[in-house]
Amino acid sequence: MHVRVQSWFPFTVDICFKDGASLAKYYSHFLHHAIRSFASPDVLRFLGKRVNETTGKVAANFHGQLTTSLKHRAEGIRIRHSLNGNWLKMYDKEGQVLRVETTINHPEQFKVYRATESDPEQKLCWHRLRLGVADLWRRAQICEAANRRYLEALASVTGKSPLHQEALGVCRAIFVQGKRYRALNPWTAGITPRPRRLAQSRRHSPLSAQPTRSSRPHRSARGKKC
Repeated sequence: MHVRVQSWFPFTVDICFKDGASLAKYYSHFLHHAIRSFASPDVLRFLGKRVNETTGKVAANFHGQLTTSLKHRAEGIRIRHSLNGNWLKMYDKEGQVLRVETTINHPEQFKVYRATESDPEQKLCWHRLRLGVADLWRRAQICEAANRRYLEALASVTGKSPLHQEALGVCRAIFVQGKRYRALNPWTAGITPRPRRLAQSRRHSPLSAQPTRSSRPHRSARGKKC
């Protein structure tokens, strides 16, 4: 009896952008979000593993190795989340393609709902995923779900530019009926005292809920009749 096996099984999802500049505009935000926000419980959920339902953390009975690595390559930058030899990674390909890829090298860590060959009644139950091509459909199903979860998690990235870049478009001088009005530039040395004066005037504002130290009567004036 010969069984055909597939030991290495990558499943990818490609998102094509109009050009390289369009992808570069968001890709750095995707990488930053994946590094700073995706913790171990998130990676476990991406790959279909359970976490503690009460705390949302890694289960106490978890045994394995989970790592995240960032690598600069000639083609671009790749981030990879590895769990016991299986991994989920994201990278920019050919300058304008965002690729999310799940690779299963150890299928025995996953389950498939099937009958066993030795059972004459062919009862269905959960078994370990096999290397044989008969379970390729299940491996594709697991990888597709992992890629979808990862992309959905990346959807929370706003892709907004840093504050100083956003301010460049609005902190400019304008002309109204031929008269020039100076731009508001909070980073200019000559204008920086203005926010301080604004804060000082706010302390004396009647809209303040509680009096500040500067608006309270002086100690020497307390108790005297006006």
